[in-house]
Amino acid sequence: MTGGQREQAAAELEAASDALRAASTLLDAGLVRDAVSRLYYAIFHAARAALLARDRHAKTHSGQVTVFEATFEREPLRGQLLRLRIDADYGAAPLPKTGSELRELLDEAAVFVERCRGLVDVEIAKGVKDPDPPPDL
Repeated sequence: MTGGQREQAAAELEAASDALRAASTLLDAGLVRDAVSRLYYAIFHAARAALLARDRHAKTHSGQVTVFEATFEREPLRGQLLRLRIDADYGAAPLPKTGSELRELLDEAAVFVERCRGLVDVEIAKGVKDPDPPPDL
């Protein structure tokens, strides 16, 4: 993991934590649709951080899912939150989840974020790699 990747992964993890806090605040305020969007983006940013730690990249949301699953494992929570986010952002019908069910998803998302934080920490502990080592003289 290079120094730049470490910094970018840290920024992604901060964005994930911010999104979790925002989701909780929005749920408290009864703004369920906005909370769902923040939940999705919490795990999106956490997954991006984990991929950066392994020097893996994707250009699109769907590409990130593919690369994440190939690198780590399938994450059903992500698909569930993506479907809810699409319903919340684009649909007019009531969401199929209650506030208490969304609180459970918030807890699951927090666990996912911490798991990704742990993956990043392991890679950081291995040390910073120089992306372009100087030639031997």
